[in-house]
Amino acid sequence: ELAQTHAALQEVTFEIASHAHGHLEHAREMRDQLPKEAIPAMWPIAWAGLFLERLEQVSQFDLLDPRLRNDPFAQLRLQGRLLKNRWMATF
Repeated sequence: ELAQTHAALQEVTFEIASHAHGHLEHAREMRDQLPKEAIPAMWPIAWAGLFLERLEQVSQFDLLDPRLRNDPFAQLRLQGRLLKNRWMATF
């Protein structure tokens, strides 16, 4: 029963992450419609994008996977993404 619950959690996580990724991509597609001054307000999206990537690549949508939380380079990756986004005026 615990294995079924865990599998169900992964399935729900996959569904939610898929929707979140779709919204993220939609926001990025609409970037050209935003005033340039508004771009910095969208930079927190970088964290969401990194988390979704890590959720898929590292844990296969398993929120209970300890590797998801124990990332010594998470802050470095986030700072790099924010620097790139600022340099390219994107999010």
